[in-house]
Amino acid sequence: MNLEVTNETEVKLLSRKEISGTLSYEKSTPSKNDIAKALSEKYKVDISQILIIKISNHIGFTKSKFSAYIYDSKEMLDKITKKGKKLLEKEKKAEEEKKAKVEEAKAAAEAKKAEKEAPKEEPAAEEKPAEAKEEEKPAAEAPEKEAPVEEKKAEPASKEKPKEEKGE
Repeated sequence: MNLEVTNETEVKLLSRKEISGTLSYEKSTPSKNDIAKALSEKYKVDISQILIIKISNHIGFTKSKFSAYIYDSKEMLDKITKKGKKLLEKEKKAEEEKKAKVEEAKAAAEAKKAEKEAPKEEPAAEEKPAEAKEEEKPAAEAPEKEAPVEEKKAEPASKEKPKEEKGE
């Protein structure tokens, strides 16, 4: 890949260089990442400070035009550029996963604490579930016997009211 810079403008207000140029290549059009690597080698900056704006192909030729911005620092690039919807969603998912991992770690720590305390309370814990099982059985049987029955008489009465209103 041969990279030629045709125009270079420094914009001090935005702390960046605006670069445009041409590419010549052998096989397929280089990706934005490939162009960024070539620019980082040429200008001796970190690849995270480079933003490739556009790559325009010439149909039937192995040449392309490109435009890129090289920022003074990664912070300036993040501050000035607008994040896309996909990138924002990706960051949001990453934050949610991070929070989920933290919550799982807390739950695991609490479970370990409970296991350490559980052997001391085992005799008392065994007696209580037996009593609770006996109490649950009568409570579970009672609702089955006294299930409420739906009344169908309310529906025909509501149908008759509109007929009377129409007659008046």
